[in-house]
Amino acid sequence: MNFKTGWYVLYVRANHEKRTHNLLQEHQLESFLPTVKKIRKYRNCKKSIFAPLFPSYVFVKLNSTFDLYIALSLKSSCAFVKFAERYALINEEEISRIKLLSKIDGIKEIEVDSKPIKIGETKLLTVSPFEGLECEVMNVKNKNKIIVRIKSIRQNITAIVPSNYITDVVY
Repeated sequence: MNFKTGWYVLYVRANHEKRTHNLLQEHQLESFLPTVKKIRKYRNCKKSIFAPLFPSYVFVKLNSTFDLYIALSLKSSCAFVKFAERYALINEEEISRIKLLSKIDGIKEIEVDSKPIKIGETKLLTVSPFEGLECEVMNVKNKNKIIVRIKSIRQNITAIVPSNYITDVVY
């Protein structure tokens, strides 16, 4: 195996993302579990929870093949995500995009989708810590819906942002 240091996508058992993330950190492996705040409705109340942005995915920074074997040895781990017999390697820019998107409170209705979306205008987000993040903008029901593409795992993150968060790209 031709190993490269970087962020890999670990596929885990359903509803075991947080447990796996904690176990990876106990083994001194750097891991990242992006979460978003969601409102769950029950019979007589509403409760806000933090759910994984990518269900069954945990991002792990691997420095050696030994780290890969440690991550796979966890009971809740299934496999690393592959595309065409190659492990999905996420670059630092995409990880920072995901981290930025999952931290801001002003963004609503964050969703992940693997379906291709028609290309819209490319814009820049201007509110820190988003400043400089490139995204595509679609106007859906008179709201600015942004799309941030994570090409290495073929996923799109969509969210609704206020119009003052967006500016034109200057090349």
